[in-house]
Amino acid sequence: MWACAALPVAVWATQVWTEGLLGGASTGLVLPALVVGLSWLAWRGVPASRAHTRDDFAGRHPDALAAVGLTLYAAGAVLAGRHPDAWMLAGLGLPLSLYAGLARSLGPDTAARYRFPIACLCFALPWEHFVRDVDGTLQRASAVVAYHALTLAGYSITWWDEVTLVEPDYWVVVNETCSGMNLMLTLGIYTLVYGWLTQRAFINRLWLLLLVAPLALLVNGLRVASILLLGKYGGDALAQGFWHTGGAYLLFLPVFWGLYALGRRLDARAVANTMTSSAGQSAQSP
Repeated sequence: MWACAALPVAVWATQVWTEGLLGGASTGLVLPALVVGLSWLAWRGVPASRAHTRDDFAGRHPDALAAVGLTLYAAGAVLAGRHPDAWMLAGLGLPLSLYAGLARSLGPDTAARYRFPIACLCFALPWEHFVRDVDGTLQRASAVVAYHALTLAGYSITWWDEVTLVEPDYWVVVNETCSGMNLMLTLGIYTLVYGWLTQRAFINRLWLLLLVAPLALLVNGLRVASILLLGKYGGDALAQGFWHTGGAYLLFLPVFWGLYALGRRLDARAVANTMTSSAGQSAQSP
């Protein structure tokens, strides 16, 4: 029954991805499989220290949670007759109803292990479509990063407008598809998952997540600068070739590796602080 209710939401989301400028289909298609993998890990008790079931108000009141989820779904389904984007509202109600069903059938303590995987289903929705109004800000920010990177490298760059960089031999426009929105959202999702799996301290997960936006903007600005240089030295065919379309996916790997390395250090520090605190308490005890 839940899968049948999710079908129209999935159809609408797929249509938004395929018809929109910002993409997101790759993330949306991967996330259901990722949720299955995270659910399997939760079933195996990984990570064991993240349950925190005592304050799980939602899991201990599944009927109230189911009512909220059903209300959101029903409102979205009704409004979708006039405004198809209302399926987003229905999509937000689906994880709530799923969690309520698990809490009712398995009990709140067991269901709490699956809170994070179920919450990740929300990111399978086409958020890019609804936050595209901030694209202009991201476009300008990426252009500024590219401008400063090129001028520091000794190139003579002028502004045609706030998103167009001009060099005597080539020029580049930071349009919606080059704004870095996809990179930021995708990096944010995987950073959330990485933090949930590896970080013992909540503050460390928060630090990693806060780094996503500036890192994505920095890397995207450097990508824009590299496209201009490719056009200057290799011509338009090279600038508009593989690197233009696939560069963001390749740059994702070193950026995520950097977050991974930082996460390792943060977690090691958290472990060291815990051991120091435990040793201090043991020394004080009679």
